[in-house]
Amino acid sequence: LGKFQESLHKNLEKTAKTKGNKRKFESNTVDNATEKQRSLNILQSITNKSAKLDTEAAVNKQIYREDQERRTEKEKERDGKKRGKGKGKRGNKAHFLRKGGKGKFTG
Repeated sequence: LGKFQESLHKNLEKTAKTKGNKRKFESNTVDNATEKQRSLNILQSITNKSAKLDTEAAVNKQIYREDQERRTEKEKERDGKKRGKGKGKRGNKAHFLRKGGKGKFTG
């Protein structure tokens, strides 16, 4: 609730944040044995971690590499065939030779 809000509807009042303790702190007056044990547990949890392998990322990288290899193979095949782009020469075809000269419409 805000500082100047007098009341809320019952539904909003239930969902509004309630005040209270947010964090729990250990007491400062603890004997040495428990303090030592807790710090050793923290140290052990830090040092015993092994490298996490992200298998999904590794698989995606492998798939990407294979796709790249396939693309380069296809490009090499295309270069070997040397297909011409565009329409190419048409001057030697018979139906073009029958057409009229420049600017005349022969129908």
